[in-house]
Amino acid sequence: MTLSVKRSAERRQYLRLDSVFPVLFRLMSPDGAQPLSEWEQGFTHNVSNGGILLTLHQAKPEIRGLIESRQAVIALKIAMPLSRTTVAASARVVWTEPD
Repeated sequence: MTLSVKRSAERRQYLRLDSVFPVLFRLMSPDGAQPLSEWEQGFTHNVSNGGILLTLHQAKPEIRGLIESRQAVIALKIAMPLSRTTVAASARVVWTEPD
């Protein structure tokens, strides 16, 4: 499953880097307060200040359903190359594409 998570509705406003970074993500309640899933693994593509393209391999059906409903907030931990710390972020799904 491929999904795009963005901080704003505007498209292509920022420079995009077609870089692949490992990401841990978890789905959170719409208010971001309660976890709805365990931490899962994905990979970034098209990273920019406005959002990222996140690729998921073999996502569980219940996770797919929450993602496709666009009701959940996604908590992200992005492992950046050459950095000892991960970047924490939260995002909302703006579109999905099946495998």
